[in-house]
Amino acid sequence: MKLRILIFTLFSGLSLGTSAEGYFVGGDIGLNIFPSWVDRADTAEYAAGAAYSITSQPALSFGLGINAGQWINHVLGWEVGYDNFGSVTGYTTAGGNYAYAIGNSYQFASAAYHAEALLGSNSGLFAKVGLYNATTQLAISHLSISPDKSSGIFFGMGGRYYSDDSEHFAFRIGVDIYPKVKFSDLSDFTKTTSETITKIYLGEEYIF
Repeated sequence: MKLRILIFTLFSGLSLGTSAEGYFVGGDIGLNIFPSWVDRADTAEYAAGAAYSITSQPALSFGLGINAGQWINHVLGWEVGYDNFGSVTGYTTAGGNYAYAIGNSYQFASAAYHAEALLGSNSGLFAKVGLYNATTQLAISHLSISPDKSSGIFFGMGGRYYSDDSEHFAFRIGVDIYPKVKFSDLSDFTKTTSETITKIYLGEEYIF
């Protein structure tokens, strides 16, 4: 609901500006930093009776994003978009006579819709603040686990620069931070934990 209200506000309010600089659409590739569930995975295996448990998991994943918006003037704009954060997979090796809780591996995937205000410069440094609606999915071979959904405030900062003095193409670099994203708790599948996903990205825009 909060996301819908923000989108309505951005489209009906900000787009009334009379000095609009133009609409844009774009895409980006992101390097996403996921939280680590290594300790929780080992905790779950020990709780199930494992004699030992060794878990490894990368923190980074690659993902893609799309966005569209408008700069109302040189210092104020709005944007909506979708980010696929990709996924990370952890591998667990455990031993002993026990009923395993996780098995050999687990995988977390996540994606989010977002809407935000852009503040700063449309041809330089800018900041953003807005709302997100995220979905995360835990996959374990022997269990069926429902996706977790969450919404909240996110923020970011970056730079936007025109390509080769072009009026229609610009590239963007930046960092977005999504706090309090809900994930299934590996040590107790009936619960969720609130974690942060950080996206570092490079993108290209077409300006109408």
